[in-house]
Order: sequence, then C-alpha cells, then structure tokens
Amino acid sequence: MSFEEYQVQSLFSFANLVLALGLGYVILIIFYNKEEDAAKNKNKKKYPPRTKLGLVGCIKMMTSNDYPWLLLEESRKLQSHIFQLNLARIFGVPMVAIIGKAQIGKKILMDPLTTKPRQIFGAMDDAFEGTASMVTSNGQYWHSRRKGMSPAFASKHVRRMDVVATQKVDEWIESRLSIFVRNDEAFNVGEEMINVVFDAFIETAFEYKASNKEKKEFFHDLEIILIEFVQKAPTNPFRKVFGRFIPERRRAHVAAHNMERFSLRIIDAYRQSKNPTKDTIIDRIMNNDA
Repeated sequence: MSFEEYQVQSLFSFANLVLALGLGYVILIIFYNKEEDAAKNKNKKKYPPRTKLGLVGCIKMMTSNDYPWLLLEESRKLQSHIFQLNLARIFGVPMVAIIGKAQIGKKILMDPLTTKPRQIFGAMDDAFEGTASMVTSNGQYWHSRRKGMSPAFASKHVRRMDVVATQKVDEWIESRLSIFVRNDEAFNVGEEMINVVFDAFIETAFEYKASNKEKKEFFHDLEIILIEFVQKAPTNPFRKVFGRFIPERRRAHVAAHNMERFSLRIIDAYRQSKNPTKDTIIDRIMNNDA
C-alpha cells in the first residue's frame, strides 16, 4: 500500500486537518508576500534605484578614465540622475549613491547632520601626505579651520582678486593672444584661461608669483594626484593596500610630495615678505591657531 493510500484510509481526519492548516498556511504566505511587496514598493519610492552592475563592475566603472560618461550612460539606463552603486559592502556603509542633481547635492552638503564618510574621503588624505584637510575632515577639526579661513573670503579680497584677474587678462591679451592672432596660430583656450585664473588666484590669495616652470609642474602633478587619490582610491580600497606594487600610485605619492614642496616655497615667500596683506588665505593659514 502506498503512503498516499495509507493516509486516505487510516488518517482521513488528520489529513483534513492538515489540508485546513495547509490552506491557512497558503493564505498566510499570500498575505505575507502581499505585505512584503507593499514594503518593497514603499522602499522603491524612498530609495534611489540600484545599478545592475556588480561589485567588480562598479569598481571598473569608477576607476575608468571614461567614468563620467559611464555614469551618464548608467543614469540613462536607470532613468534617474540619482542611483545606488553596489559598493556599500566594501565600505561598510548603508548606501553609496551617485548624486547627479546639483540642487540635491547642495542640500546634502548644507545639511548639518551630514558628515563626510571616512571610508571614502579618508583615501583622499594621501593627496596631502596623509593629513586631513577641510575637504576631507569633519567635526571640530573641520569647523576650526573653516572658521579661520572665513575672513579670507571677505568682499574686499574678492574685489581685489577681480582687479588682479582683469590685469592678468589684459597682460595675456598683449603677451599671448596678440601673438596667436598675428601668427594665425591655434591654441588651447581652456589651458590658457586656467593659467590666467591660476595666476590671479595665487597672487591675491597667497601673494606668490609662480614661474612658468612651477605652473607647468603644478598642473601636471595635480592631474596625477586627482586621478589616483580622488578618482580611483576612494572607490577601490585595494589600491592603498597594494599601493607599493602599483606604479601609478607610487607616482602619485611623488606628485603629492612635489606639491608639498611647492607649498613650502609659498610659506617661505610669505615669511620673507616685509608687509604681507592682512587676512589673505596665506595670512590666515600662517596665523590660524587651529
């Protein structure tokens, strides 16, 4: 006799009980799934969509030289300018999200409860030889330095920078643009404008006149630093662990050291100045107790 026949003949009443319980269980499961679907739908409204790329795919995307375009492509796929990356596990945080809307990004940055996660921003400290900065720090350390820098952005300093910037543009027109026009020579507009702005800023904010060689080295080293410590390292923690085996990272540390030496030359120039302008950025740095 089969087990099914035995059930029918010997345990008919028990089978009916099991059937009733089974139906009750099915109803309970259906009800539970309905509640779970409702919760998921609610969470979908609350949280941004998640990319279908896995952990390795997200790391490859964020460390690629084309990552801005890849992010835009992913945004189009998800039909959202705000979306989650599958990187939360390696950083030990609830969520890693891309914010592609300026207004939302501004609200996050201005939120008093928002802090910069050390799991991500800590990797950028290597750009400053391992020292935390206003860009990467939180709390009292950040607040004291921000407060110390505030006078440097007073309206009088901004106006002074506008005057110097205008002078630099006039100098550039006479010394560079006129030659390009006379020789019918093409030039990189972006590169030329960055040099003009850099000259105006470093002269007004740091009271330092950089040579052409210093400017060339500065921009070269800055590009290397930003690619390694801002673009690649925050999204791939393994780069710091195996950094000594990665030539790009070793070169980035050399670039950071070069940047430190450039900063020291600015400090030396300030110390040798007989009448430095009060409350410039370099003045606030040198006289900030924090």
